[in-house]
Amino acid sequence: MTGTPFIGLYPFQWIALITAVLTVLLVADALAGHYRSGFAFRSQYAPFAAPLLAVFASLWIVLAPSRAALVALSILLWLTFLTGFVGLGMHLRGFSRQMGGLYVTVFNWLEGPPAFAPALFAGFAAVGLVTIYLL
Repeated sequence: MTGTPFIGLYPFQWIALITAVLTVLLVADALAGHYRSGFAFRSQYAPFAAPLLAVFASLWIVLAPSRAALVALSILLWLTFLTGFVGLGMHLRGFSRQMGGLYVTVFNWLEGPPAFAPALFAGFAAVGLVTIYLL
């Protein structure tokens, strides 16, 4: 660990903690949106697997940093990153499958699935991965 501890935690641990909290909030938002659609597809359960495990691995890093925790967090963040990009493709596909497709863009942008919401999973995972590899 590098840097000076602040309130007992290193900068790496602070970033892991902030990323974990934001990911939990994002998972809650995904739960609300997918619950509203009645979990019509099995793939709608994906945002609750790897991202939540990555949250637990982030908390493991914060509470008891170890090499095993770092490897587990790295693998889970890559899976979360992949989940974000696959979800982005699925949301854009759902967006184009709305009545009128991409030709009625404004209406479908407001009424369809949130187009770039899954990209937030990829963004938070990217922050975690940059933190792992650079700090």
